Amino acid sequence: MGLNAFNNEQKLIQQEVRRFAQSELAPIVEEFDKAEKLPVEVFHSLAELGLMGIILPEEYEGAGLDCTTLCIAAEELSKVWASIGLVMVVNNCLIGYPLLKYGTEEQRSTYLKKLTKSVFGGYGLGSNISLPEVGFEVDKDGGRYCLSGEHKFVLNGAEAELFLFPVQKKKLLLFSKGSGIELKHQYILGMHGAGIVRAKFDRVEVPEKDCIDIDDTLFELAHIGFSAIGLGIAQAALESAVKYSKERKQFGRSICEFPMVQELLVDMKARVETSRLLVYESAQRFDNGEDTSSLSRITRLYVGETAVLCGLNAIQVYGGYGYTKDYPVERYLRDAKTLQVLDTSPILLKGEIAKELLK
Repeated sequence: MGLNAFNNEQKLIQQEVRRFAQSELAPIVEEFDKAEKLPVEVFHSLAELGLMGIILPEEYEGAGLDCTTLCIAAEELSKVWASIGLVMVVNNCLIGYPLLKYGTEEQRSTYLKKLTKSVFGGYGLGSNISLPEVGFEVDKDGGRYCLSGEHKFVLNGAEAELFLFPVQKKKLLLFSKGSGIELKHQYILGMHGAGIVRAKFDRVEVPEKDCIDIDDTLFELAHIGFSAIGLGIAQAALESAVKYSKERKQFGRSICEFPMVQELLVDMKARVETSRLLVYESAQRFDNGEDTSSLSRITRLYVGETAVLCGLNAIQVYGGYGYTKDYPVERYLRDAKTLQVLDTSPILLKGEIAKELLK
């Protein structure tokens, strides 16, 4: 889906988010990424723009827009700073959407309005893998869940006040931040500004009524949203590599004239354009209520690989400068690889795609 296929409202949103990313994110991204710090003020600005609840209905003070528009915003944010794109996607797809679709009316009325304005949601990774692997014990007793142990990866956790955690593959626990939960910064390869933390639980009790049953639609939406982030990273890497190749001169010529550099750039361009078609086709099908169980996973698999490839190729174009922090391409690669394995992996995705194909 190209720009001409977006409606007028989506084009305006694209322009506004692009302007915001360039004016508000670009000047601070390097500082915060190096400090591995989450910029709280930026997230309040995202809420004011309506992006933290972009797919939530207007009755809950959301923007009432669709998955396609979510992807447009995620791509534009991630071209400048993928960490911010991740925070926005997680808040919408992994917190707001499950509350909206699977939660009770009491849960929706209590949390959704806050989620779009002032309360950010944290999501515990592990919903697609077996619970013992996430270092997180759950004991059910007397109509309550008692949480003890440590969970190593909580998205948006640094400033979150509301959490959703998996207790089974198709069940999430909803609880608010309070006593018995200790959050610590998690040092990871990329996404340094996304507030990813580890959480330690000391017998945190959650009523059984706050257990939310979900289905695969949640993961389909998340795969599409994460793919839009990867698309933004890949596009940024491509643009940076093209610009640098025109400026950098060797042997009296711009390096963009060298066939090997051109091959790197063409490979990036072909993958980016194919990824864009996949992302917006998946989003459009989701908006139309069509089955995206297979396509969403294919999209995430392909775009994840594309983002990593573009990060690597951009570093190749930059040469020795590419792996220094003087230029952004090393961050693109780190963020791309981190995104590729968040909550899943290419191997798991291939297994799920094969299962769908052979059933």
